[in-house]
Amino acid sequence: MKFLLSFLFLIPSLALAAQPTVTWDAVPEATYYVVERMDVACKAPGQWAQIGTSTTTQFIDVTVIPTWPYCYRVRSADATRLSIPSGTAQWWLGPQNMRVQ
Repeated sequence: MKFLLSFLFLIPSLALAAQPTVTWDAVPEATYYVVERMDVACKAPGQWAQIGTSTTTQFIDVTVIPTWPYCYRVRSADATRLSIPSGTAQWWLGPQNMRVQ
């Protein structure tokens, strides 16, 4: 059974100025998704932390500091398994700075 996520996409929201929305493709066997964040740029060394879960294919991060870079990844899960991490996506809001990997 394949239990991996595809790439992440970050969608800026003007209505939620400093609240990035992380979206991903659904995994058929998944019952929920674990969203993880590292509080540094994606290529820097750092510690991943779970920041929430979702039963849909999106997560709005309301805990960001607008001038700080963040790196996100997602894991699909069911009652007994947690997938390996997805690819990563970087979010950085400054003067319209937004990069997606």
